[in-house]
Amino acid sequence: VFFVDYGNSEWTSANHVKRMLPHFLHLPFQALECFLGNVEPIDNVVGNGTKWSPDAVSTFKSLTEDKVLIAHILSKAWNQTIYVDLFDTEGEEIHINKVLIERGLAKETDHTVSNPWNIEASFKFNPHMTFGLPG
Repeated sequence: VFFVDYGNSEWTSANHVKRMLPHFLHLPFQALECFLGNVEPIDNVVGNGTKWSPDAVSTFKSLTEDKVLIAHILSKAWNQTIYVDLFDTEGEEIHINKVLIERGLAKETDHTVSNPWNIEASFKFNPHMTFGLPG
């Protein structure tokens, strides 16, 4: 089972899996796959997957957990994944992507996705629109 709200997966027995009620099937997806844009793990090795260090994960959680955040969409990939700059605007504005870089937990990349498509055309709204995301 893939938990779209937290992004983790778990094995479970078939008797724990339930059918979705038909009256929910018409609803649009309620979650988006989303990544921080223009950053990657320090030790990211091509072909080895993207693995964040425990320190990076812990720092990210402390910066985002139980907070309302603002996500500025940078691009959208062919598979509908979005890449964002993430901000905590309560009090002094904190740019979470940059904090991870400044603390040596991430490195800056010069691109968000290798082949983004036109956000305005695909989302049919202003590409600089921001969203409030619960932490």
